[in-house]
Amino acid sequence: MAYPKITVNTTQAIHVTPSNSIPIPNPNFLAAIGTGNFVTTGTTTNTATNKLIDASATFQAANPPLPIIIGDVAYNITNTANAAVTAVDSGTQLSLASDAFQAGGNNEDYKIVRQNSLIDEEINFVNLGVKVGDIVVNTDNAGIATVTAVGNEDQLTLSANIFGSLTTADDNFRIYSQQEGSEYYPAYLGSNGGSSTTSNNPGCLIYVGDTGVINTGADATSNQYKNVTVRTVSGEIISFKNFPVGDYLPVQVIQVMSGGTTANSLIGIW
Repeated sequence: MAYPKITVNTTQAIHVTPSNSIPIPNPNFLAAIGTGNFVTTGTTTNTATNKLIDASATFQAANPPLPIIIGDVAYNITNTANAAVTAVDSGTQLSLASDAFQAGGNNEDYKIVRQNSLIDEEINFVNLGVKVGDIVVNTDNAGIATVTAVGNEDQLTLSANIFGSLTTADDNFRIYSQQEGSEYYPAYLGSNGGSSTTSNNPGCLIYVGDTGVINTGADATSNQYKNVTVRTVSGEIISFKNFPVGDYLPVQVIQVMSGGTTANSLIGIW
């Protein structure tokens, strides 16, 4: 039952990102925590139309996250422009989809971002046991995705582009194991953790919050009440219409659906 949980001091709570495809991760199965990285950074040394040229670069190096690949996005930090990489001409020159580093743009700073990926050179995703299907949360902007491939120890391929821009590539993240079976998944730095049997989420309470100003009385606005659609532990999808902000849903929940949910600050409590 949900109500007894409200009356005790619980040990786990996380912000919940609504998703029609991704369940709420169980905080007991935190596999990794870190900060995203750019593929590479530098300063241009020459200019040519639709090119990025840096005589000191190593665009074709074989040390992850290099080499640069087609589809990476180069950001001109000095003059605020960006373009996708269309070809890797050499270790020091890239072809771009547009002229983001225009003639006369010598000595312009740049950063290169990989799409649908998470890069972190400070931790080792392989040693931490990160696997396909694990849940990745961008904790700076509440983006959520699943791991679709473990490229190497420094790079994951994701189901959504939650770290794919200049402003999100170096955001903070958390990764939660989402495997089924009898394998043991320790939490970050070895604390907590447990054994997965059929699901990594036993169900949680949802505190319904919203970042809008809550007015009361005669000037009450719609920010007092929000819609929340959830999947319960038994699998049903239920919509709570006009639910009061600042209260708990009276059911155990394993997923908050993005469709049908208007509250924008939800917390899962175990």
